[in-house]
Amino acid sequence: MNYKLKQNIKQLIHCNKTHLLIEYTYRYTIGVKMSEDKIIVTISGKDGIGIVAEISTLLAKYEVNIEDIRQTIMQGCFMMFLLADISKSKYSFKEIKEALTESGKKLGMEIWTQKKEIFDKMHTI
Repeated sequence: MNYKLKQNIKQLIHCNKTHLLIEYTYRYTIGVKMSEDKIIVTISGKDGIGIVAEISTLLAKYEVNIEDIRQTIMQGCFMMFLLADISKSKYSFKEIKEALTESGKKLGMEIWTQKKEIFDKMHTI
């Protein structure tokens, strides 16, 4: 099993397996067209004030359009899952991903950012 796949499996087990439930629900209820300009962002951690505001403000700063967003609190664990379009951003995927990761550290949250195309292929195994 390759290293990236192992990492993703470990991430799915995080937070009482709610991450897997949200990804499964999203994948099979939304059915959004695959595109290399789409990203999937998953945020999890202890619930607190300003998480959604911080992430949405950061994405706006990086000229990223949020197309769909879902969040829930499960047994005190905040989970947010969003689909965004980076096609109009002047920033690269790498720059956006790094900014989100840094924001996650500041918030004490785990943030995973993937291209939707990779996410879709990973979940067709």
